[in-house]
Amino acid sequence: MMELPNFSLNEVEIQKLRRHLKTPDDTDISGLGNSSISSAVRIVAPYDFIYKFALKVDEIGMHVDEMLHQRFPFRSIKAWGEKVKSGDILLNDGTVLPGHKLVQNDVVTHRNIGVIEPSTPDDIRVIYDCDEYIIIDKPAPMPMHSGGRYHRNTVEYILNEMGYSGLKLVHRLDAVTSGLVILAKSTDVAKHLSAQFEQKNTIKTYEAIVRGNPSQNEIVIQKGIKRLKGFVFTCSDDTDSKSAITRFRVIHQGNGWAHVSCEPITGRTHQIRLHLAEWGHPIWDDDIYNGALENQNLSSHLQKRAISLVSIGLRFEQDQSR
Repeated sequence: MMELPNFSLNEVEIQKLRRHLKTPDDTDISGLGNSSISSAVRIVAPYDFIYKFALKVDEIGMHVDEMLHQRFPFRSIKAWGEKVKSGDILLNDGTVLPGHKLVQNDVVTHRNIGVIEPSTPDDIRVIYDCDEYIIIDKPAPMPMHSGGRYHRNTVEYILNEMGYSGLKLVHRLDAVTSGLVILAKSTDVAKHLSAQFEQKNTIKTYEAIVRGNPSQNEIVIQKGIKRLKGFVFTCSDDTDSKSAITRFRVIHQGNGWAHVSCEPITGRTHQIRLHLAEWGHPIWDDDIYNGALENQNLSSHLQKRAISLVSIGLRFEQDQSR
């Protein structure tokens, strides 16, 4: 077993990470004052973007407009249909109708002219930089990589602009989640660190602001997770769900809210958010899973703001053989 690296956050860095957490009554969790939060916004000039992609297995047999909405739910089926009719969507380099049924080996091209990309915070902080990797504080909302509406307001693109070219993703945070992210400087390091996540040789800690006041100071939630539709997931005991375990500990009780430490034992998509909701204490500003959008089509809802969930602790094995 390799030793963990000699990297730890001092109290000031922890306070800076806690600035991402907001409470319903604007209590300052960080101890630095709410005025310390950066308000800088990143806006990129309009640009042309052409994206070509093959079908996923479950998209075969779908109509073109339905497939586009399922993959990119930020537009309605009707809106995607209009883009197909306008010629912005091509199938096998030719025009197509919205109701055309897709078959295996079809290739779709999306011509997006004059893209106006949503703005993001403009304050990625590099916390640690060594020969093998960097550790950053990711703001939110900001996706890790290109996809959907985002291509230039992403972690990968911005770090490249900052002079960190060729970085490799080791793990990911949701676009709406803030905090610590590791990026490797070589393929070998990326493979090694990714293996640590897959083999559960990492200790990840998050903090969240949840709704209500838990009666238990500590609890372990063990509940399977499966995709509901699009980018929305749900807790489930069905055979097609993936096992998931999260440990929670209350740090502080507020007025109708609580500051909670979260340790995911497994690494499923939206795991902490779902398990907090399963506990009965969802993240208070997470509209997807806190019941705020009950009876609405969650898969087409677009989260445009950060939620009060921050990655605040990360320990992993460092390859000492190089």
